[in-house]
Amino acid sequence: MDVVEKIDQLLADRGISAARMCRELGFSSGLYSQWRKRTQHPSAEKLRKISAYFGVSVDYLLNTRPGDERDASADDIRIALYHETDGMSDETLDRVLQFARFARIEEKKRKDRKALQEDKEST
Repeated sequence: MDVVEKIDQLLADRGISAARMCRELGFSSGLYSQWRKRTQHPSAEKLRKISAYFGVSVDYLLNTRPGDERDASADDIRIALYHETDGMSDETLDRVLQFARFARIEEKKRKDRKALQEDKEST
């Protein structure tokens, strides 16, 4: 679930409209629509405001809560990079996971931009 889908879920769970959230947070009325169309992505500042509004962490919105990936794949990552499970500190593992999250988000943005461009060219 991406960040916009998470926000959609929070809105639905609390019975709040996107327009109301935007109004109460001081966002422009069309901003959320642009996020949903993937023509823009929420800035760090907007994510901070949204997280405070809903009482969740930014990590939750980004689906990057610490430990999610580590629980399932820490040893796999350590073996892939160090050829052993004891060669990588927890701090280094956290950095690797943080970079992986960043790379995943950037790749999704790239794919979204490409799809948008292809849609524009086909019309």
